[in-house]
Amino acid sequence: MESSGTTGPAKGAIFSHRTFVKILTRNIFFQNRSLITCAYTPIAHGSGLVTFLVSLVEGSIVVSLKRTNVEQLICAIEKYKITSIFLAPYYLTCLTKLDYVPDLSSLQSVVTGASKLSSNIAKTFIKKFSIPEFRQTYGCTEVGFIVTSSHNLCEKFNNTIGKIRPYMKAKIIDPETGKLLGPYQKGEIVATGPSPFDGYHDQPEWTEAIFKDGWVYTGDIGYYDEEENFYIVDRIKDIIKQNSFGFSPSDVEEVLIQHEAVEEAVVVGIPDKEAGEVAHAFIVLKPEISAEAEDLKNFANGK
Repeated sequence: MESSGTTGPAKGAIFSHRTFVKILTRNIFFQNRSLITCAYTPIAHGSGLVTFLVSLVEGSIVVSLKRTNVEQLICAIEKYKITSIFLAPYYLTCLTKLDYVPDLSSLQSVVTGASKLSSNIAKTFIKKFSIPEFRQTYGCTEVGFIVTSSHNLCEKFNNTIGKIRPYMKAKIIDPETGKLLGPYQKGEIVATGPSPFDGYHDQPEWTEAIFKDGWVYTGDIGYYDEEENFYIVDRIKDIIKQNSFGFSPSDVEEVLIQHEAVEEAVVVGIPDKEAGEVAHAFIVLKPEISAEAEDLKNFANGK
C-alpha cells in the first residue's frame, strides 16, 4: 500500500492479509448501516482504501467516484444524498470558500483528518452547512491507520484530534532526547497498536528510521491535555528555528488568519546567516480589503 511516508517520498508499506482484516474491523467511522457514504480518494493510498472497505464492512451504501474535484463532490452529495463522509482539510477549505451555499443538507456526519485543519475553516464549515456531527481523527498508514478520534466538535470546537482509540497506544517524546513528555509539552507523536505495518518494500533503511521497538515515530509534533485529548501542531521538518528558538509555522498562520483582511496565510522558514532561519509569511488578502505588511506584523506581534 502506498504511503506518503513519515520520512520522505512515497513508499510501499507492507501489510499481511490477516493484519489488514484486523485494521478494517478496528477502524469503524460511523457505526450505522443505514448510512450512505462517499469514497473519492485514491484506493492506492491508505485513507482511500480503508474508507472504502470500512464502509462496506459497516454495511453502508458506498458511492465511489472515479475522479474528484469540488464540483463533482458536491454533485455526488446532492444527487445520492450522502449522509456520512470523510473530508480532508483541503476539501473543507474549498467548500468553505465557495461564494454560494450548495445543498449539503443530507450530511449527518463529517469526519476529517490526514493533515492539520485550521480552526477558522472548521468553525466556518460547520456553521455554513449546519453540520450536526463533526469529528477529527489522526493516524498514519504505518501504525495501522487511525490512532485517535474526537467526540462531536460541533458545539464547542477546540481542534482536538481526540483521545487514543481502543487497542492503540500513543505518547509524546522529546525528538532529540527521547524523553517521555507530560501534558501540554510539545514533542513527537509516537504510536503503536496491534496491527502495524511489516516495513517498507525493499527499503529497510526507511523502515529502521521510523519503526523502533515496535513503535512508529510519526514525525508529527503534538501534545495532549490533562484529559488526554491529543492535538497536532506541525511536522518536525517544518519547525522553524530562529535564533535557536523553535516554533511552528502553523501557530503563526493561525494568528495571521484572525486578521480581518487575511484570507489565507502560509509561513515558511527562510535561511538566514545570523538567525539560522527567519519566518516569512505569504498572505492572500480578502477581496476589497487592504492591509500593509507592517500592520500584519504588528497584529501578529500583539498576539
